[in-house]
Amino acid sequence: MAEPIRKLPVRTEEFQLDGEYEGWTFTARVSMPMGRYGKLLEDSAPLIGASQDDRELTPATSAAMGVALRAVVAHLKSVITEWNFVDENGDALALTNEDAWLDLPMDLINLCFNAVLGRVQESPLVTAKQPEDSPTEETKT
Repeated sequence: MAEPIRKLPVRTEEFQLDGEYEGWTFTARVSMPMGRYGKLLEDSAPLIGASQDDRELTPATSAAMGVALRAVVAHLKSVITEWNFVDENGDALALTNEDAWLDLPMDLINLCFNAVLGRVQESPLVTAKQPEDSPTEETKT
């Protein structure tokens, strides 16, 4: 009898938005390949950490932010598998429609990005803390 084919598990999670987007949901892959995660963090760096007030908007920073925004949207397009998003007329937006992505407001993109990234960062690799009384490589003798 043949052994079953083993496949890398792909975990997805449904996210439910709140506030003015209450009732809006999307499903996204949360088992992100390490290479994609690293690239995403590198590409989105201009958007993370500093508030708009802390940045001087120059052509170079504008260009870097534009590249970062496109990287965030490309990432979301690769991990979101379903959504119930609609336009301002209440018509369904097709997930595969390139123009639908361009029509999404930045606050919605930001909510989706932060939700997915927050879930990915909850992985044991990222959040594991060593118990205080366990020896580290430096203290082992």
